[in-house]
Amino acid sequence: LDASQIASFRDKFRQLSGGVDPHPDVAATDEQLYCLAVRVANGGTLYADFAIWTPYGKRVGKMLKFRTYLPVGDGKYETREIAGPANFVHWRACFRVFKTAALSIDALSAGTAEQWEFFIENLAKEFPPCWGLLYVAEDRARGEYAAQVKHLAARDKIAGKAWAADYDENQPWEFVYRWIMSPAGEAQYWEREFRRPALQWTAAGGRGVPLASGDELLQH
Repeated sequence: LDASQIASFRDKFRQLSGGVDPHPDVAATDEQLYCLAVRVANGGTLYADFAIWTPYGKRVGKMLKFRTYLPVGDGKYETREIAGPANFVHWRACFRVFKTAALSIDALSAGTAEQWEFFIENLAKEFPPCWGLLYVAEDRARGEYAAQVKHLAARDKIAGKAWAADYDENQPWEFVYRWIMSPAGEAQYWEREFRRPALQWTAAGGRGVPLASGDELLQH
């Protein structure tokens, strides 16, 4: 790792926080900072896999997993083991480390990151038994859908289309994350990827409740 780059990332966070370092529970490790910065700098999405991106980095040391019910078509559901945080509280702990890193590399503002956290929390409260569905949708939103939105926004900004007027190629993820949370984003993504499947699952009687594995997130 380039020590000067890591130092500059940490300086950036202190500038944004009034000279205060992040709390240990949300501090990103050097490896997390560097990997996210390299990913974004090389054209990748602003994304981390929360199955392995956890507070305290290597001190957690194992992939998070949980069991849940997911749709397989024809109104049927099956139990699957999903790699990732088992509930919203665990997800939030991972996301806050991600937020620290995103702010440090100047890829996302504190306000947009906070709005994303509350957006996911509200969805989790809307359908409490459907965490498995929500986690998969949220992971895909950051990892796959965000890349599609970024590509379309860059193209449509040049074409003069109104929806992409605020897109800034120097801060693309600000626009992308905000748009995915907008009413248009809700209609085009969250309705399809989360709300409708959650309603169908609930209407089918709810085939069980997502079960967390015995692994605890913050055993450190």
